[in-house]
Amino acid sequence: MAELRATVLVPTHHHGPTLHESVGTALAQSVPDIEVLIVGDGVSDATRDAASQLSRSDRRVRFLEFPKGPRNGEIHRHAALMGARGRIVCYLSDDDLWFPDHVAAMDELLTGEVGFAHALPLRIEPDGAIGDWSVDLALPYYRQQIIAGRNWIPLSCGAHTLEAYRRLTAGWTTTPSGWVGTDVYMWRKLLGSGVAVAGCTRPTVLVFPSPDRRGWASERRVEELGLWRKRIADPTWRGEFSGTVLAYFVGMRARERSRRGVARMLSAAARVRLLAPVLASSVRLRSAARAAVARARR
Repeated sequence: MAELRATVLVPTHHHGPTLHESVGTALAQSVPDIEVLIVGDGVSDATRDAASQLSRSDRRVRFLEFPKGPRNGEIHRHAALMGARGRIVCYLSDDDLWFPDHVAAMDELLTGEVGFAHALPLRIEPDGAIGDWSVDLALPYYRQQIIAGRNWIPLSCGAHTLEAYRRLTAGWTTTPSGWVGTDVYMWRKLLGSGVAVAGCTRPTVLVFPSPDRRGWASERRVEELGLWRKRIADPTWRGEFSGTVLAYFVGMRARERSRRGVARMLSAAARVRLLAPVLASSVRLRSAARAAVARARR
């Protein structure tokens, strides 16, 4: 079968109707030659209905249903990728949204030796405010942190070439109980394989963390995603939002510099306070020495 530009893998369990919003942004990509694999991990009836409707409405969508697996059903993701046709693999959570150019951005980054790429990780807080996980895998610090198990790259922001995945000794496997995130467990395998990495610096993904919305009714979550999806579809809004994100990061950078500057000033003041007794003692000793020399000369 002919190779496609991208495979979009959407793991799902019980979010149901939110699939229409999230997968809708995958089907609205500027890159049309994609396949969307909805990977069901012991899904609820509502989720099965939503996934089935999507697969019937667009031939690019396939619903792969599996019984509930360990943890988040990572083994099912591996099974799905064994039959994937995309040059690259992009991941999309069933309650997150992509901008129309997300796949194109990942496809552009995943060239040459680059085997793993990530989008700019932006999250939307329940009150609509912007949040972020600042990360740049070009810096060794962040690579080391992810390999150690600390994650700044949500599932919807990660992408890799299918070739890089198939070179791994083990791809998606059940995440050990000591690990909080199943996605970071996968990212560390890719980073540990020595692949070159790249990151996107413009907004292409919005993450809506479920733990922050615990207790929300399904209708409320769908309403929130629907509102943001309409915004994302508007080119004018996307341009304005990029400006908002730039202002956010410029402001954050200014605040960080201010904090470091204050810390340096406080540190300098603390050093003065600590050294004051020593300096005073030194002054007294020098004065006593000068007095002793003067007495000896009389």
